[in-house]
Amino acid sequence: MAADRDIDSGLAHWLGKLRTHYPPYHLLIALVISGLIFGAIILTTGWGSPMIALEVRSNFVSYTVGRPAIAAIAVQDAVVSDRDRALLCGYGKTDEKGTRLTARIMPSQGDIVEYVWNKGFAIIRFRSPPEKTGPHLDMQVQKQPICKIDSELSLYLFDANLTEMPPLPLVGPGQIGAELGMQPVPSQTKSDLPTWLTQQAPADAELGVSNTRLLLDGTARVYGRTNLGSDGNLYPIPDSDFNLPRGSRLTTVDGTWLTGTVTLATTGEGFDVRATTEAQQLRLYRIGSQEQAETFATGVLSRAFRDPSAAPILLFVGIFVVVVQILLALAAIEKKGPEG
Repeated sequence: MAADRDIDSGLAHWLGKLRTHYPPYHLLIALVISGLIFGAIILTTGWGSPMIALEVRSNFVSYTVGRPAIAAIAVQDAVVSDRDRALLCGYGKTDEKGTRLTARIMPSQGDIVEYVWNKGFAIIRFRSPPEKTGPHLDMQVQKQPICKIDSELSLYLFDANLTEMPPLPLVGPGQIGAELGMQPVPSQTKSDLPTWLTQQAPADAELGVSNTRLLLDGTARVYGRTNLGSDGNLYPIPDSDFNLPRGSRLTTVDGTWLTGTVTLATTGEGFDVRATTEAQQLRLYRIGSQEQAETFATGVLSRAFRDPSAAPILLFVGIFVVVVQILLALAAIEKKGPEG
């Protein structure tokens, strides 16, 4: 009890001195000025839209073509199913084992492109949305007229062919992985792969069908954007890495693009996806959850006070505060006068 009384009396003494030296209206003015300065810093530096960089390993990637000029894919010796052979305008090499295609495939605006990993081979699938009619794919074979394709087309590429190709494009609103609750119904097993695929496989290839569309693992890293005196340059935000849980799904919203590339994973399982997008327009759907989505965010204060373009403002405020304190101290000494 005595200790509490000492604290209360000390606090009352300190508040009395504060009221004596700094009248209430001085404190109010200081509070208003501090609030204005703080608000100006936040409003001018903390509201830039952050960017997110993804490094993900997944066996399923899907996107809607947003820029056809860079969505084209050049395939070498892609295997074509017996059903899709009729779509190729007579192009491709066909023998007793099946059909292979070397061509440049050019999807059109709004087409849906899927990359599906399986053990030993990958499937690249092109399809048009339901509301779209007519040809949606252009296929170009060297020294031949362009072939127009109006149906879904699936190309099968063995790992050896895939590693020799340029990275697969990812340029449009997209999805990486699928929640465990959204997996497709198994259609094939290792024992009943179609003969037109197994006959054309390399002799040492081990083939198997993956009946899951898992996001296997990955990291999302958030970067801030400068707002003052620049064109939105990126800067790293410490402690802004997010580990992505296995079996979840990443999806962009409001038409925001995923921009990047897809390659065969160096581990031999799945694809390596490297992409960027706007952090505020990316959603993470956790395992088994189709409705509740998580967002990636960093605090406004964290971005504001780490924004390199804000450094001059913060430096000015710091110098201003120090100078004002020195002037007030000098004024107090001058008012008090010399002792003695």
